Amino acid sequence: MADISEPHGIEPSLGVDPRPHQEQRGRREENAPGGKDEVPQPPSRDVASVMGIPEEELTPKVQEALNRLLDQFDSLREQLVQSRSRNSYLHDLADSHPYLSVMNRRAFLRELARLQSRAERVATSNTFIYVHLSNADEIRRTLGRSAYEKLMAVTARSLMDRLRATDVLGSLGGTDFGLILTLADGKVAREKMQELKSAIEKLTLSWQGHDIHLTTVLGMHVFEAGETVDAVLDAADKDLLAQQSARSETLKSQSQPAPEYGEGESGEEADGEVEARAKGNART
Repeated sequence: MADISEPHGIEPSLGVDPRPHQEQRGRREENAPGGKDEVPQPPSRDVASVMGIPEEELTPKVQEALNRLLDQFDSLREQLVQSRSRNSYLHDLADSHPYLSVMNRRAFLRELARLQSRAERVATSNTFIYVHLSNADEIRRTLGRSAYEKLMAVTARSLMDRLRATDVLGSLGGTDFGLILTLADGKVAREKMQELKSAIEKLTLSWQGHDIHLTTVLGMHVFEAGETVDAVLDAADKDLLAQQSARSETLKSQSQPAPEYGEGESGEEADGEVEARAKGNART
């Protein structure tokens, strides 16, 4: 069962630590013939090999200036590495859900737009699936936030484990997930949707003596050329509402008791018919 990892906050930027350069420079000064007070003069062949300057042109002043430039290059190189690492971290943070190991809504819709654009250029079939957890809000109200977030994390993991590497999973906010099945037509996607629905509703989470089960409704839509992202979402949502309406009608019919009398008959009319049949049988 998946655990929710606490999100890590953004640590303040500390800049470039100058100590490695100072220590390196201190070691060069200590090893110099005149001690720390004497400006270190590295072998001219080292500077010449780095900068491509003829050895006979490397005067002591030139060597000193080049050493300072090389130290600055090292510092700038480290700053660049740290900046790139920081940018990558912030980019991932901006696209991640706060407590689920999936994309957030913004990143998911961006990926949906990218795949939709590619589908227009190449004749491929991709399907979007809308997943709605029907009773998640009720679980939130009755068992609290921790149970709700735990259940959402378990659901996300269950969905992820049943997708291919090329498929995309993301949160659409609240109790909704979005799935993109790449290279999947309507028939394949409909079968996959039923598989995912069955897997989610079979999940059981024990929470403080309570066994929690989910009910879900799913809708789908196969991408078509020229459709916008909003059109894809609306079409899948329409299918989801149709599935939910059909399920409600099924549950309603199952909960109604079987009619005791024939259609259009009241209780008195049925009793009179039974009595007349009894008298006719007695005469015979």
